[in-house]
Amino acid sequence: MKRWRRAFELYATGKGIEDAAQAKALLLHTAGMDVQDIFFTLPEGTGENVYAKALNALDKYFEPQANVPYERSVFRNMAQFSHETVEQYITRLRQRAETCEFGNRDAIDERIRDQIIDKCVRHNLRRKLLEKGRDLTLNQVREIARAMEDSERQATSIESQVPTQGSSVNKVSVQNKHFVKKTISRCYSCGYEGHLRNDPNCPAKGKKCRKCKQIGHFERQCKTKDKGHVKRRHGKIRHVVEQPDQSDEEKAYAFSVNQNSILNDGIVVNVGDVDLNMIIDSGASCNIMGMPLWNSLKENHINCVSSKVDKRLFAYGSQEPLKVAGIFTATVKYKQTVIPDVEFVVLDGKGQALLGRDTALRLGVLQIVSSVSEAVNTDNRTVFDKYPDCFKGVGKLKSFQLEIPIDPDVDPVIQPMRRIPYSLRDKLSKKLDELLDLDIIERVEELSSWVSPVVCVPKHSGEDIRLCVDMRQANTAVRRVRHPIPTIDELLHEMNSSPADAKVKAVVEAREPRTSAEVRSFLGLVNYSSRFIPDLATIAAPLRQLTRKNVIFRWGKSEQESFVELNRRLADAETLGYYDKSAPTKVIADASPVGLGAVLVQEQDGEFRVISYASRSLSDTERRYSQTEKEALALVWACERFHVYLYGVEFELLTDHKPLECIYSTKSKVCARIERWVLRMQPYIFKVRYIPGPKNIADTLSRLVKNDFVQKSDDLVDDYVRFVAKEATPIAMTTREIERASENDPELCAVRQCLVNQQWHRIEYKQYLPIRDESPLIENENFDEKCETKLDADVGCNPESESNTEPISVSNDTG
Repeated sequence: MKRWRRAFELYATGKGIEDAAQAKALLLHTAGMDVQDIFFTLPEGTGENVYAKALNALDKYFEPQANVPYERSVFRNMAQFSHETVEQYITRLRQRAETCEFGNRDAIDERIRDQIIDKCVRHNLRRKLLEKGRDLTLNQVREIARAMEDSERQATSIESQVPTQGSSVNKVSVQNKHFVKKTISRCYSCGYEGHLRNDPNCPAKGKKCRKCKQIGHFERQCKTKDKGHVKRRHGKIRHVVEQPDQSDEEKAYAFSVNQNSILNDGIVVNVGDVDLNMIIDSGASCNIMGMPLWNSLKENHINCVSSKVDKRLFAYGSQEPLKVAGIFTATVKYKQTVIPDVEFVVLDGKGQALLGRDTALRLGVLQIVSSVSEAVNTDNRTVFDKYPDCFKGVGKLKSFQLEIPIDPDVDPVIQPMRRIPYSLRDKLSKKLDELLDLDIIERVEELSSWVSPVVCVPKHSGEDIRLCVDMRQANTAVRRVRHPIPTIDELLHEMNSSPADAKVKAVVEAREPRTSAEVRSFLGLVNYSSRFIPDLATIAAPLRQLTRKNVIFRWGKSEQESFVELNRRLADAETLGYYDKSAPTKVIADASPVGLGAVLVQEQDGEFRVISYASRSLSDTERRYSQTEKEALALVWACERFHVYLYGVEFELLTDHKPLECIYSTKSKVCARIERWVLRMQPYIFKVRYIPGPKNIADTLSRLVKNDFVQKSDDLVDDYVRFVAKEATPIAMTTREIERASENDPELCAVRQCLVNQQWHRIEYKQYLPIRDESPLIENENFDEKCETKLDADVGCNPESESNTEPISVSNDTG
């Protein structure tokens, strides 16, 4: 009542209502029809105006007479919750103290201070507060508690980031002995905690007691006294050995269970058409039960074949044999599994039924594994209590505001309200208040251009409703965001789930080393990624043996297996890194007499990891290059091979050929071939740096090239020229229009004729002579026929020539 009144007064103040009569009318209207009916039957209250009188009358009616001794008793019993901060506990105590009449604010603060010392959950906080003595104030309690909670929260955050060996998930901490023991409710029918005997889900509901034969409770909860005999204390049997008397039968073992154990610790198995609760014993080779349980099975008309047996069972470490009453065989069923003729041993005494190892394995309820997995605590309540700040309300994205694109051309629609049945209105109000408290919806006081009706649908339980809003009209104004759905291949590539084939092809297709020098070079590449290859020394041992002095080079099975395994490890996703455009990048290149090799590496987490490998063979012409030209070609080829990674970023080019530092500098003067390679390197931002030969991990890729042919790479220059030619075409014209105009252009037809017959001395257009070697010829039969008709010869033209020419008709059209 007080909270609602306080909220109403804030609302009236915000609306600027100062007139008492208006405030009274708004009060009664906001309170609802039920309150109005009550108000007009009440006597007039006291006050200086009509609004105050109305509040006084309603307060007298709705506020019950406080029972001060009871309220103080409730106050003294209020303890701090485990998930509650001290500040929240103080607020709850102060709200309760309003009805306790403790006196002024100082007296209330003292009572709250004493209550915190007595009922707080942290014993270290209690000790800290008691050290302050009688001068302790409530504000000091706040400061000490807040500092202790903050330090505990920060320490927990730091400790959660440090991995610990062998720690279990969501470990449950044991309460300190200084905590007050809580009373736990226990069911009198089944003995379990957490519910009472009238709970419809009680496991003992409908079950027959084996002791008194009554329905509704288990035997261990039976209150009927035993008659005709004296209770005997039976020793706990830890190990039972079944040994036949003077026979060659196999020995059987079992573990006994305490008679006071919970029955539902086992499984329910159908034995001879009677359901029987049995405990799985993985160490027992026979199925056993006590005589009382056997008598109970007979009363339930078990379907079995019983017989006597001349066997003896010994408890572990005891010379006294256990009394075996007999055995019986019956059909055992569990779910869909049926096993006929299963043998059970009946002991002359009490005891829980044990399901032996062999029967449990055949039923599929027992599985023997060689490793044990760590148990995971599945109790969510432990996590909720330990991290209460993480589970407040509903999950929301931090610092994110969703913006829905709205089409301004769509006219707003105000739909009529749908009447809510009277029986659902209270539930609707409760649901709206709940959504407001969870910050899922917000109250709109001003006018809205869009109004959608609410539909209430009762849930199956009948106690709650499902709140629905008809947004069909409003959804017409939402602009649909269209986005192509990526394929699985694209997703895998985006997530870097496995290395692409092109990245590791150079390593996978590398041939076997043929000399000790090649083996040493290959091991240099392997050592570069040694931190990411487990058990590297053992795997590479056969290959390292070949690099020793005075060792004859022999490539056998062990060396081949080591080479294949190391290749696989180098190409593994755990060895390779993921490309990051902001990380420092290096390209290591090398040339051998037979091939080129390159490795792209990046610094990640303080160390360089391989991103991609590449290699190719040299052509016959390239193999006749000098070593300096081969090394220079390796740098050019490596940059163009990794163009998609290197374009637009700064990187280092590492080579073991020191002259390249000068060749690729701005002041170098080199031959024409290398100068063309330098021009091809202009799109990249790089710096050439020398490294010693043993540190060049690309040496292996250049030497162990498996293919004997030159792999054709993408010609970036041709691609760039085609792109410029295509983009330079006027938008208003198509390529086909240029071709048709060129077919009727005598100048271009003459150029084509010279390209075919190489008779450039007869052409009158001398401006084409300097670029005659750079003009390609594209065959076009229709083009040839038209040019032949026009010039009376086999002449033509080049519609996509790289020379900067235009047909006459096109030039006239374009101005």
